[in-house]
Amino acid sequence: MGRYHSFPSDNYNYKLGHTDNGRYFGTEVECQGEEVFSKYVVDKFGDIFHCEHDGSIGVGFEMISQPMTLQFVKDNYSRISEMMTYLAQRGMKSHDTTCCGYHIHISRKAFKDDRAIDRFSALTTCFKSNLEVLARRKEGYYYR
Repeated sequence: MGRYHSFPSDNYNYKLGHTDNGRYFGTEVECQGEEVFSKYVVDKFGDIFHCEHDGSIGVGFEMISQPMTLQFVKDNYSRISEMMTYLAQRGMKSHDTTCCGYHIHISRKAFKDDRAIDRFSALTTCFKSNLEVLARRKEGYYYR
């Protein structure tokens, strides 16, 4: 595998679903286990995810979604669930590890102005203890 983020991708950075408001979301899921399963992800779900090697997790890979609308996620939930179930049944882990993470990206246009960003930041501060439970990491580690 070699260097950090080394999987090439032909379908890099196109948007899934249509929205007039510019709100798109994306995810990065780091998982440990046999890297051969990245081929399964790309072959069967390459329209949604591409895979990259991530040197921070050791043996495994990172699945990175294209930017997508919430409606697209809802419409494709069963496909995404099928992929995650397949990987879990084959021993891939992305939680209860010491190095894997799950990242959520939100498009800038999801926030209509700087005050909206301030409110979002305030939510993360006010609900810090809830975020720590969700992230299963203490402050300083869940947003690192």
